[in-house]
Amino acid sequence: LIIEKPNGKIYAIEIKSSVSPSFTHLRGLKSFQEICPKAILCCACLTSKSYKIEDITIYPWRELFNIVLR
Repeated sequence: LIIEKPNGKIYAIEIKSSVSPSFTHLRGLKSFQEICPKAILCCACLTSKSYKIEDITIYPWRELFNIVLR
């Protein structure tokens, strides 16, 4: 999912049904970053708290959409 906001921010989001997706599950985001380096990389999943894997932020799905839609 790619969202470009009116302020120019671009969010690249992968949605996973896992509680703790691994880096290999998120390689599509890294591939997208090669063509759009300014994209903010995010994953929405069933985790209970946010954390990072390299430059990808993993969010509880409800929290992520509140952040992106602000």
